[in-house]
Amino acid sequence: MGIIYPWSAVASGLIPSTDAYPRLAARMTETLREAPCVLAGSVSGPATRGDSTRRSDLDAFYVFPDHKMDEARRLRRRLRAMALREHVVLNLRTHSLSEARAGGHCFGPSYSDTWTWLHDHGWMVGHPHWFYDTAHPGHVATEMERKIRRYHLRARNFLPRLEVAGSRRGGWERLLERCHVMNVRPAHTYIAVARMFLRWRDGRLDDDGQGTVIRRAFAAVGFAPLLSLSTQIRDLNRVYDTLLTHVLRQEVSERAYRVTAREIFAAIAVRNVELLTAARRVFVRPSVVSSAA
Repeated sequence: MGIIYPWSAVASGLIPSTDAYPRLAARMTETLREAPCVLAGSVSGPATRGDSTRRSDLDAFYVFPDHKMDEARRLRRRLRAMALREHVVLNLRTHSLSEARAGGHCFGPSYSDTWTWLHDHGWMVGHPHWFYDTAHPGHVATEMERKIRRYHLRARNFLPRLEVAGSRRGGWERLLERCHVMNVRPAHTYIAVARMFLRWRDGRLDDDGQGTVIRRAFAAVGFAPLLSLSTQIRDLNRVYDTLLTHVLRQEVSERAYRVTAREIFAAIAVRNVELLTAARRVFVRPSVVSSAA
């Protein structure tokens, strides 16, 4: 969820079909199982939950022994080629065993529940808990506080790119193309914030499906300061969903698509900064507030 496609992808027919995601997830899982260099790994995301759309990506990771670096690189190229054939954006993380044990990765304690779910549903290969160094499970709230600060910094640093794109001929198309290739998805941020809120509040998230997360977060009293902006971003996403549907049916012109997609992308990027600024105020534990006072 959250991809806003450049016109070049639309015009070239590079939009994935919805059935590409479960098909690709199954093939990648089998590939990971068969790869001798994989100690543990998995695919994850909407494809494994059954709620993927044309705007989804696919997440995957694996850890490998240090002495099998060449094999791991070949596997990485193979997985990327598989995703490319299906026009699916792949968010792939790979780590050597020494990197995993040294903490050179993004997997904090909140991933424990996700890994358990993936294992129980047949998506996990091996046991990543054996190889990745993560903080104590009691520190999920701290992990979310740090994560929201990183998101906020990235969102603020992204805004100047909008000005540059608007000041150059063809700048917007190049920006959307780069975001597509790099899997930069501002339209997904409000969902990420909702997930982080629930993990920060509860210390776990048993069901991280988009629909469930949005319903639970939007109904939570503590989420109230974030509700208006999150709703605005959700509604902008819906407008883009409609636009994408119409353009794929050839009911929208190239110019109309370019202009509307640009306006939606810019509006979401600006609101993301406001949302994350508010989230930083929400994601503060009572003990921290008391000591600051």
